[in-house]
Amino acid sequence: MRVLVVSTAALGVKHVVHDVLSALVGDDDGSPADEYHYLTRPSMPVPDGVTVSTVGSAAMTDRLRDLEPAYLGYAILGFWVRAYHRLAREHAEYDAVWLHNPRLLPLLPEAAAEHCLVTYHNHLRGAKADYHDGLSRLYYRFFGAIENRGIRTKPGLRYTGVARDVVGELRVAGLPPERVRYVGNGVDVTRFAPERVADLDRERYPMLAPARIERTVSEPDGGGKGVYPPDGAVDGRDADSTADGDYSPTSPGREPIRLLSLGSLTEQKRPLSLLRFYEALRERNGVPCSLVLAGDGPRREAVERFVAEHDLPDVHLLGFVEEQQKPAIYAAADYFVLPSRYEGEPLALYEALASGLPALVSDLPVHRFVDEADCGRVLDFDHPTTAASSAATYLEQPNTRDSMNARTYATEQLSWETRATEYRDELRFVGGLPC
Repeated sequence: MRVLVVSTAALGVKHVVHDVLSALVGDDDGSPADEYHYLTRPSMPVPDGVTVSTVGSAAMTDRLRDLEPAYLGYAILGFWVRAYHRLAREHAEYDAVWLHNPRLLPLLPEAAAEHCLVTYHNHLRGAKADYHDGLSRLYYRFFGAIENRGIRTKPGLRYTGVARDVVGELRVAGLPPERVRYVGNGVDVTRFAPERVADLDRERYPMLAPARIERTVSEPDGGGKGVYPPDGAVDGRDADSTADGDYSPTSPGREPIRLLSLGSLTEQKRPLSLLRFYEALRERNGVPCSLVLAGDGPRREAVERFVAEHDLPDVHLLGFVEEQQKPAIYAAADYFVLPSRYEGEPLALYEALASGLPALVSDLPVHRFVDEADCGRVLDFDHPTTAASSAATYLEQPNTRDSMNARTYATEQLSWETRATEYRDELRFVGGLPC
């Protein structure tokens, strides 16, 4: 099977495309080797075994990055116009065409649509648009209307959504259930793992050092040595042999609990609500803690101002973090915090769980498995003081089992190998090949 993959997405979506392609290329299902060609913007990450061609100028894209709407016109809309022109010429060379978050969908050539799979990581007219204002909301509404028109006027297309909410939004837009399927995001459980704490750059990130206590525990595969938060054992004792009464986060000499939030500083992620939550948690004085915010974005100045005005010296702003640094940063923390107002299917949460971090998450449908899997707590971040009260009670307990549950859930439910099998079946279906 020859597949053309088309995506101009940045941020988390580019890593989704990279990781699922890596799993597809690396998975030997016993059939003849599939070939994948990636059409994207310059400077996007490309996995080994995938050929690539680019649309647009890297220099121009970088120059326009902070100049909306010029960036939108050149790097996104202009990309899709040129990509559709290319599809009109070359679609017959491929068994299947796979579009990620396509824009201007009505321009997709009809001939290419006959063997095309569309994956939406978010829907422009869906819930995400409600958490933007000004020109940003206008963009989502206007181009979302164009997106919906494409859905209605391209009856031969097949779709997947990376979150159940996205699938529901596509059905509301007019897609019949048989044309859209949920295929969720995944995580590289080898790259994101508790033992990655050994790779931490301690000089660069001293607020996350020293590393956590290492001890022998049972990994999901039945063996191996893992590094988990030091809230269930001391002096290297086995987690299962330590009674809850022997240790607590408030024990004398206990290092402050390291709370980590990793993601863009946007209104959708609610960084100011996170800071209000942390301030209320800190004022309880029951559990010593610190907060590490990794990421950058339009709310950065507001975050810095809040930290200064409220005298929060134990809040550490890392700014943008390179992809290669993330596994060690996750593994060096104790808990992950995600107070978002909206999420499609949060990659950062999955990466944290794979790293053995219990999670404190907002009350969204896509987050509620955290309670069900006993790998953290769902909190009411609409009311930061209430959330802090619930979190304090949770953090005062030894939660080693939740840490182990987080890792187990990620390895058993969220691996990219599982997702790759589902995507391969969809691509074979649209290509008219046996699944």
